[in-house]
Amino acid sequence: MIDKLIRYALQYSELLGWKVFPVKEDKKPCTPHGFKDAVSNPQGIEILFTRYPEAGGIGVATGKESGIFVVDVDGKQGKESLKNLLKENGELPHTVMQYTGSGWYHLFFKYPVDTRIKNSASQIATGIDIRGEGGYVVVPPSKHPSGKTYGWREFYSPEEHEIAPAPGWLIQLCITPKKRKIDSYSQNTTGSTPYGEAALLNQLEHLKSVQPGSRNHALNKVAFSLGQLVAGGELDESRVAQALQIAGSEIGLENQEVDKTIRSGIESGKGQPKSAPDKKQYVSRDKNTHQNITVLPWEEPIPLIRELPPARQFPVHALPGLIGETVEALVDMVQVPASLAAGSVLAASSYATQALADIVLPFGGNSTRPLSLYFISIAASSDRKSTVDSIVLEGILQHQKALYRKYESELEAYKTEESLFSKIHQQILNESGKKSKDAGESVLVEGRQKIEELGDRPLPPLEPFLLIPEPTMEGMTLLFARGQPSLALFSNEGALMLFGHSMQKEKRLNTAGMLSTLWDGQAISRIRAGDINMLLPGRRLAIHLMVQPRIGRTLFSDSELEDQGFLSRLLVVAPESKAGSREFRDPQAIEEHTVARFSERIRELLQSDYPLEEGKRNELKPRRLTFTSEAKPIWVNFSNEIEGQIGKGGEYESIKGFAGKLAEQAARIAGVFSVMQNQHCERIEGETMQQACTIARFYGGEALRLFQAGKVNPHLEECEKVLDWIFSSWDEGYISPPDIYQLAPGSVRDRRKAKKILATLENHAWIVREPEGAVTRGIKRKEAYRIRREFWMDKNRRN
Repeated sequence: MIDKLIRYALQYSELLGWKVFPVKEDKKPCTPHGFKDAVSNPQGIEILFTRYPEAGGIGVATGKESGIFVVDVDGKQGKESLKNLLKENGELPHTVMQYTGSGWYHLFFKYPVDTRIKNSASQIATGIDIRGEGGYVVVPPSKHPSGKTYGWREFYSPEEHEIAPAPGWLIQLCITPKKRKIDSYSQNTTGSTPYGEAALLNQLEHLKSVQPGSRNHALNKVAFSLGQLVAGGELDESRVAQALQIAGSEIGLENQEVDKTIRSGIESGKGQPKSAPDKKQYVSRDKNTHQNITVLPWEEPIPLIRELPPARQFPVHALPGLIGETVEALVDMVQVPASLAAGSVLAASSYATQALADIVLPFGGNSTRPLSLYFISIAASSDRKSTVDSIVLEGILQHQKALYRKYESELEAYKTEESLFSKIHQQILNESGKKSKDAGESVLVEGRQKIEELGDRPLPPLEPFLLIPEPTMEGMTLLFARGQPSLALFSNEGALMLFGHSMQKEKRLNTAGMLSTLWDGQAISRIRAGDINMLLPGRRLAIHLMVQPRIGRTLFSDSELEDQGFLSRLLVVAPESKAGSREFRDPQAIEEHTVARFSERIRELLQSDYPLEEGKRNELKPRRLTFTSEAKPIWVNFSNEIEGQIGKGGEYESIKGFAGKLAEQAARIAGVFSVMQNQHCERIEGETMQQACTIARFYGGEALRLFQAGKVNPHLEECEKVLDWIFSSWDEGYISPPDIYQLAPGSVRDRRKAKKILATLENHAWIVREPEGAVTRGIKRKEAYRIRREFWMDKNRRN
C-alpha cells in the first residue's frame, strides 16, 4: 500500500504542484504537525511516506500551499444547501471533483491570488464545509474509515479536467462567514448561567490545545461534560452544539464526524446531570509544581504524569532477510509487539557482528565506528519480554556453553603447564643464585639464557563469559582484560543494572562514561593508584536492557546522564501492551524453524575466527565496511534530513543530542544488516542503507515520544507513588496528613512533604478536601480529604 501511495503522491506533486503528506485510514495525519509537514519535492515525499508505513491515505494541504481550496458537500443536507446556493447565485463552473468514501463529494477550485480563504464548517450553508488556508483534504487512492475508497468522478479527475477558478459569489461567501467564532460566544448567554458559560469557554479553550490523533476523542469527552451541565440547567443545548460544531471544524475534524460525536457525547452526558457546586475554587496554582491547574468538580482527575502518545508501528518490512523473518515469527509465536521483538533480535545481531567489522563514515580521516548498538525496551512485567529474550539469546547461550566446556579443559592443562613452568623457573633462579657466589657474572648470564630458552609464562585461557547482566565497571574491565573481546550486556531485569551498584550516585557518571567510550569504539583505560593500570583497545559491547515503565521514566529524568551523553546513545521503545488480548495458540512449525535458523546464524558468526591485532589474543581489529556509490547519497541525504530538524523549531530540536547521532545509528544498523546476511561483505549496498534509515527514523520518532514524556518532575513522581499507595493499601474513604507521614512509603514520611503531596493531589482532583474535616483511623481530623475512588479503576484500565 505504501508504494502505491508514494506513486500517487508523486503524480499529484509533479502534475499539480500539490503539497502532500501521509494520513491514517481514520483521515488523521500520521505526521506530528499534520498539513504543516506537507512536502512537494520527490525526495521529501519518498522519505515522508516511508517513515510512516502505517499510512492509509494521502492528505493534500489546501490554501496557498497547493493553490487550491475545496468545497466539501456533506450529506443530504449539504446537497440540498448547494442546490439552494446555485438557485440564489448562479451555476458553478465544471471543475475537478472527487467522491469521498462516505458517498458525498468534494469540488476543487483554484485558490484566489489576493484573497485569504479559511476553513469553515456549515458557515456558508448547512452541510457545506470549506477547506482553505490551514486545512487539508484526503484524496484517492486513500481509504475511508467506512472501508470504501476515495475516487475521482469520471471525466473530472485532475488528469482529465482542469481545476477551475471559483466564481466571485462563492469566494465572497467564503470570506464573509455567517456564523460566530468560538471566542465571541461569551456575548450570548441566553439560557446559560455564568457558571455554565465559564465551563463552556474553558472546554473550548481546551479543545484548541488537543494534539492530532486524539481530537475526536477529546471532542466526545467535552461534549459529555457539557451535556451533563445541559441536563443540570447550566447551559443551553443548542448553544453547546453550535459551539462544538465550529470548534470541531477549527481543529480539523470533518463535519459529518463532528455532528455524530457531538450528538453522542451530549446525549450520554445528559444522563448524568451536574450543576454548579457551592464555594468551589475552579482555578488554582500548584505551588509545588508551579502549574496552573483547572479542574471542574465533575470532571475526571488530571493525571499526575502525562500519558505517552500512542506508540508508532514498527516498520518490520524494512528488516532484511532472516532478521525480519525472525521478528515476524516472534510476534506470532509469543504475541508481543513488533518493536519489542525487534529490539531483542537487533541487539543479538549487533552482538554477533560487532567483532567482525566496523563501519566507515564518509567524513574522511579516521571515521570508523563499531557495529555496537545500545537498546532499552520498556515493558510491563506481563508483556513477555523475558520469553522473547530467552528465545533470541539461545544461540549466544549455546556458544557460551561450548566456550565454557573448552575453558574447563584448557584450564586444567594451563594449571599443569603453569606449575611445571614455575618449578623450572624457580630451579634456574636457585641454581644461578648458588653458583654466582663463586663464579660471578658469567653464571648470571647463563641463568638468564636458560630463562629465555624456557619461554614465556603460560597464559590462562580466556574466560568464556559472553553475557553479563549486571556488571560493575571494574568487573567488566577485568573481564575484557582476561576474557572475550566482545561482550553483551543483556538483561530482562534492566533495573538491576541501571539502578544497581554501578549506577549509584557516586559511580553513575563514571559508569556512563565507560559505556559511552565503548559505544564510540575507544580504548578502555583504568588508572588506579596502587593497582594494575590498564589500556584495553579493540573491545566491543552491545547492550539490551528491558525495564519497567517507572524505571524508564526515572532514567530519562536523569539530567546527569543526559548531559554526559549516555542517553543520546540509546535506541528506546515503549510499545503498547498486548496483555489481555492474547489467546493461546500452539507455535507453528515454520515459526519454530525460523527462530532456530536465527540461533544457528548467531552461533555461526560467534564461532568465526575474530580479526585480531598481530600478537594479541583478545584485541580486535575489525575489517572496515564502506558505502557503495548508491548507499552514500542515501546516507548523506538522511544525515542532512536529520540535521535540518535539530535546529530551532525543528522536529528534533528537543532531542538534538540523540538526533545528532541518528545518522550514525543508521550506518551501524546498515552494517549489522550487511554482516548478518554476508559475513565477509566489504561494502554497504544502497537498499540496505535505505532499510537502515527507515529503522533509524522509527527510533527517532520513539525518542521524540519517550524522552520528553519521560522527564518527570520529582515531586510529581512522589505524588504518583503516594496515589498508588492510597488506592492499593488504604481502605478508608478519607485521608489526612498524619496518615501520609506515618504510614505511606518511607520517602514521604515527613509532615511538610505530606502536606505538599496532598495539596498537589487536591489540585489534580484525585482528592477533595472536606470543609468540616473527617474521621480517619478512628480519629477526627480537621484537615481531611475525600478519596475519589470512582476514577481509580478507569486510571488502572488506561495504564
